[in-house]
Amino acid sequence: MGYFKDSMERRPKSPTGDESGQAMVEYLLMMLTVVSVVSIMGFGFRRSLFALWQGFSREISAACPGCPPKPNIKIR
Repeated sequence: MGYFKDSMERRPKSPTGDESGQAMVEYLLMMLTVVSVVSIMGFGFRRSLFALWQGFSREISAACPGCPPKPNIKIR
């Protein structure tokens, strides 16, 4: 019985040392990557959406269909 108990407790040694926190570090890095990508995409989408609505508001605010729009109209 002593032989099986000793063999179950031994783990192969890693050349770099203890790897007990590797899963947590990988999880945190993956979450950081996902949050970064989603936020970059969100900011890009928001910027393009504001540019689109600013163009619409300038065209709508013109006095007539052929008149030039006012350049000082801004969304934000």
